[in-house]
Amino acid sequence: MAKTWSGEVTVVNITDKGIFVDYELEEGFIPFSQIDEESDITEDAQKGDTGTLVIPEWLAGDRGWA
Repeated sequence: MAKTWSGEVTVVNITDKGIFVDYELEEGFIPFSQIDEESDITEDAQKGDTGTLVIPEWLAGDRGWA
């Protein structure tokens, strides 16, 4: 099983392919396909929603969050 990262984020924008979230004043795009089923933030998220985002550790590292 791949390692995951989780953090409290705010949804900034939503596209057909994924979401833009803010984590500790750093914004990043997360494809829906990379959001873990344990995540509070999912494809149903609305702009302004806050919650725990669970994504692969490599992706969080790529965004500078891990």
